[in-house]
Amino acid sequence: MDTTRKMHRVWYSPVEDGDQWQSLNTSGSTTAIIGGLSQDEIYMIRVSSVSPLGQGPTSDPVMVTIQALDDCLQCKLEAEIGFYCNCSSKILEETCMDMCRFRCKNTQWFEPIVGCLDDCITGWYGQYCNMSCPGMCLECDKVTGKCVTCISQWAGSYCNKTCPEGLYGENCSMSCSTHCNRCLNDSYCNECKSGRYGESCQELCHPNCLTCIEEPQKCTSCILGKFLEIGSVCLDCPENCVSCSGRDKCIECKTGNYGPKCEFKCPPNCITCTSSDQCNKCVPLRHGNKCQCNSRCANVKKQCETGEVCQNGCPPLKMGIYCNHSCPQNCYKCDQLTGLCLTCVNGFYGTTCNQTCGHCKRNSKGGTQCKRHTGKCEECMSGWHGWRCNESCSTGCRTSHCDRFTGKCDSCMTGYYGPQCKEECNKNCYNVTMTGCEQQTGFCKLCANGFYGYSCSETCVNYCGIYPCDKETGICEKCPNGLYGEKCNKRCNPRCHDSNTTTDLCDRESGYCIQGCNPGWYNEFCQSSCSATCMDNLCKQDTGLCLLGCVHGFNGDTCSQNIHEEYLLSLDVRQIGAKRVLIQWDKLNLTDAELESVKRVVLNHKIQSSTTVDGIDVTDCKTRNYFLLQDVDVNNKHTFQLVVLFELRWKSPIISKPVEFVLEPRAPDQSILHLTTDVEIYGNKSLLFNSCATLLFQDWFCKK
Repeated sequence: MDTTRKMHRVWYSPVEDGDQWQSLNTSGSTTAIIGGLSQDEIYMIRVSSVSPLGQGPTSDPVMVTIQALDDCLQCKLEAEIGFYCNCSSKILEETCMDMCRFRCKNTQWFEPIVGCLDDCITGWYGQYCNMSCPGMCLECDKVTGKCVTCISQWAGSYCNKTCPEGLYGENCSMSCSTHCNRCLNDSYCNECKSGRYGESCQELCHPNCLTCIEEPQKCTSCILGKFLEIGSVCLDCPENCVSCSGRDKCIECKTGNYGPKCEFKCPPNCITCTSSDQCNKCVPLRHGNKCQCNSRCANVKKQCETGEVCQNGCPPLKMGIYCNHSCPQNCYKCDQLTGLCLTCVNGFYGTTCNQTCGHCKRNSKGGTQCKRHTGKCEECMSGWHGWRCNESCSTGCRTSHCDRFTGKCDSCMTGYYGPQCKEECNKNCYNVTMTGCEQQTGFCKLCANGFYGYSCSETCVNYCGIYPCDKETGICEKCPNGLYGEKCNKRCNPRCHDSNTTTDLCDRESGYCIQGCNPGWYNEFCQSSCSATCMDNLCKQDTGLCLLGCVHGFNGDTCSQNIHEEYLLSLDVRQIGAKRVLIQWDKLNLTDAELESVKRVVLNHKIQSSTTVDGIDVTDCKTRNYFLLQDVDVNNKHTFQLVVLFELRWKSPIISKPVEFVLEPRAPDQSILHLTTDVEIYGNKSLLFNSCATLLFQDWFCKK
């Protein structure tokens, strides 16, 4: 009887319709195509096995939303028919042709989820190469759409800016001819530099023209000192004009002149004026309506000195008979002739005012002032102390004030200690924010839960569980069952036998299993597995020698020697997704009676970095001939071997040749359907193809 080919029934129903299930059968197939589904509708799907005896186990339902995606694997450019789509399924070939409308580069692979795997054709960008580059772009970045190459005279990340003066071409990379401001190419100018005209700006304008057109003397604007007469002729402005708009209309006069034609002279020391009595701008160090006052001298009784020598002294910060020298640095007033400091600017003291005052209390004018010769403050600003108020009070003082000379706090804020309250109490003191610590020494009377030591700075390990740790040493008083070590931070081997809950699972110091090992394991730490060919999988706890002898066909102390020295099965191992491995083996060539007598099917799995072998019971999959192993380590080499054991003592086990396998790096699994019970659907395709409303899912495997 052939038990390897099974029929499955696929049930499906829209969620909104409740339990209105429809079904279809798949004979010996792990692929189902369901037609007539509605886009954007949610469906419940489940799978059951069917045999001649009736319906078998049924998986729990899963919900799937039908989404429109094409299934084009590769777009190719064919000379006669244009773009041609290579589809993943012949059934869907006609429906996935629209995928080739995307502008992937010729002959490059395309995946519906990932998009174009290489560049786009020129002028397009995006994951599916379905977005056009900005208008003035010749070529743009595939991901961002930023322009790589612009049309001539355009620049910028999106080719939306004109070229700077003197440049043109793709990305403004070429220079216009010498006399061009802006150009279309190296032979045609849109705008000439001053004094030039012509198609390539090679012709010179008349010397009086700033710009001209068509011929040298046809001016459109004039140079400074000229004005444009009616027509296109540039004539001279009046003599003292810088610029003018006509024969009698000066716009700007030369320095020292004023009047409609700039015919009058300003008073002495005037740079510009509006009349003989009103200067607008004086030469340096002069002021007044007529620039008659000497700005270097001190003003006394609102009268100014007009001479060069200052008779009535200098203003603050100045000295000398002409008051043209500065007082020493930080001097506010100094002797006019000797420069000796008389007063300091606010905030400084000393004979030459070269020392900075401390944080003295501010005066009524807001200045910081201290004694001229000593720097002593009358009072300190809040938060400072010392003779010169240059030392800060501790932030741990209960108030911002401290003793003027010692800095001692009246009392500390909670959480600080020491004479000046500069030291912080350890945060692990019990209730530190409320009670703090001893104010002189910082000693914690009690520690917060989980801490120990003189100042509660040491952490009790979490592995003590409900048991406290010693206040002085931090050693756990007792370990919770299943943990060991001085601080209970190590776990007993889960293969240690646990038959008595009142007895520790393993030794507190070494971790050896006190109650022995679970069946199938041995040594004092239960780290080694008994041989799969030991009778009943039992071996001695100390040596690993088979306790009840060997299964038929094997001998030796550990039953590891194959009497026949031949492998009756071959394994095929392949990777599914990122961390899954599918192990398939030959169909067991057994009679019905022999198949019924199969006791166990064990898949031995050994990782290169481990000394132990993990025996996986795959007896439930004996007629399916494959097993899907989940969460396989990608950083190790794996060895797999299958062993089939029989109830009949005379029947030799069937074993496979060991197979070594290494996983390759892949993206995380994108499985669509995962059904429970004894069936798993690994949906590497679960899509709606164009308007056909067809759901395709495939590849379900027996799972543990």
